[in-house]
Amino acid sequence: MKKVYQGFVELQQAISDKGLCAIDVGDAVLTKHDKLGELTWDVIGPEPGTDGVAVMMRNPPLWRCFDEPSKEYPLGYNAWETAAIRAWLNSCDFIDGFSSGDAEAITAVVKRTYSTKRKQIVETTDRLFLLSASEAGYAVDSEWVMDEGPAYPYFAE
Repeated sequence: MKKVYQGFVELQQAISDKGLCAIDVGDAVLTKHDKLGELTWDVIGPEPGTDGVAVMMRNPPLWRCFDEPSKEYPLGYNAWETAAIRAWLNSCDFIDGFSSGDAEAITAVVKRTYSTKRKQIVETTDRLFLLSASEAGYAVDSEWVMDEGPAYPYFAE
């Protein structure tokens, strides 16, 4: 039976008390955000290189451009490292919309991302991020889907 945690603090406490083995893929976390209201997150698996888990927002009420258009790239550049959505998700304006405890529980992780400008994998450090295609379970073909990390267990089920 899947568990429901009332905020990231409660999830973090469960991990601290019982370990990662007590948290199941598909468990839910309910949070409140000052601007977005109630948000539901699903545990998608352990976050590699940490003692925590990755969560995915269910039905995100986010209507934002991934990237800002420019003269050179009128449709945006499609580069996570410089993306407008990345800057916004990791801004104090967005993170501070959670309770102070939940905001503190959202910890930074290092993510691999393909740099379209540099034509290579680079690392970014983010508290909140969009999943790459490979993390969402799409097959890596090194042309359209780069190896930006293994699929989280949620997408293998």
